[in-house]
Amino acid sequence: MSTTSRKFTALAVAGVAALVLAGCSGPADDSGSGDGEGDKSITLGVVSGWNDMTDIANLYKYVLEQEGYTVDIKELSEIATMYVAASEGDVDVFSTSPSTIHKQYWDEYKDDLEIVGSYYEDASIYLAVPDYMTDVQSIEDLSAAAGELNGTITSIEPGAGVVSTAKDVTLPAYGLESTYQVQTSSTAAMLAALKEAHDAEKPIVVTAWSPWWANSTFDLRKLEDPEKAYGDPYTLDMVATKGFADSHPEVAAMMKDLVLDEDQFNTLDNAVYQEFEAGQEQEAVASWLEENPEILTQMEAALKG
Repeated sequence: MSTTSRKFTALAVAGVAALVLAGCSGPADDSGSGDGEGDKSITLGVVSGWNDMTDIANLYKYVLEQEGYTVDIKELSEIATMYVAASEGDVDVFSTSPSTIHKQYWDEYKDDLEIVGSYYEDASIYLAVPDYMTDVQSIEDLSAAAGELNGTITSIEPGAGVVSTAKDVTLPAYGLESTYQVQTSSTAAMLAALKEAHDAEKPIVVTAWSPWWANSTFDLRKLEDPEKAYGDPYTLDMVATKGFADSHPEVAAMMKDLVLDEDQFNTLDNAVYQEFEAGQEQEAVASWLEENPEILTQMEAALKG
């Protein structure tokens, strides 16, 4: 079985894996610190199949555990649920984009949350097609391609920002709301549909984002957006339950200090999803840090103050 095939098999069982991922930290300990005197248990949240969250959570887990912390990664099914979990203290920290595609959730729960860092500054969402679909270069071209695409944009979980943006902003901006429907499912299901179409060179349009390992694996082409429906690039932030920075100041300092550039994140993403199997995320991070020792040095220095 090829590496890519193994990845899709792993993604297909991610829901089962989520059932056995347990553990969350207790209430924030006001005396906690990185000096070993206070609470050194951290729960990091990820949405099943979301690569950016998985990558960064495993990076933090690896470094923190090297420094004596106990780190659990709690996997949930949707981003909306993640905001609820963090606001209630069931998840300590997770990565998201509260200023743009997840603003609705931030606005609802922000009184119980805080931003402790921004680790990527040039993220984006868009519609994409495989490179072999040469007649579809722009979102405008989707009108003429509605027949071959069955009027369907293949997408992920219903609560995701890429879904609401496609439905509520992008399709209306191009007059496509009566021609196309956004078909929601899960990230794993969308990837499976993309793989099936890609292998057979059949037409498909998906909601996509950057950074994301699938862009290179499937030779996806970002569709031009002359109406600027998708807006400007945005940051990927670390959002924590309220009071996290006070109870874990060294961890918060490390998260505030870390910013990855495009090449750094793409190589981390590739290590996690292509070079290693599902379940070997920590091995993938260790391998990546061997190639990027300056990142490890930086993170450890920030953590130790």
